[in-house]
Amino acid sequence: DFCLSRGLGDVYKRQAMEHCRAFIRHLLPDGTYVSIDSASSRETVEHFDIFLDLHDQTQEGYAQCRVNKRGLITYHAIREFRQKGRSFAG
Repeated sequence: DFCLSRGLGDVYKRQAMEHCRAFIRHLLPDGTYVSIDSASSRETVEHFDIFLDLHDQTQEGYAQCRVNKRGLITYHAIREFRQKGRSFAG
């Protein structure tokens, strides 16, 4: 399990970025490189939108987290990258 809340009190952009990166790492297979796209990440009055680049030996993708000012991840998405435990039979 992963705690979606960073803790009580206001968070800053760097804390939100690190919290998002740790959460996305938790969702992906071991050996996945997760780097913060600082240029795309932004802050609004209510939340931080954090964007991450993902890659391993066979694929590349990206992820996004929305972290509110209290440190809670309220939204996340992983695109073009396979996640832990997902498989398709066919």
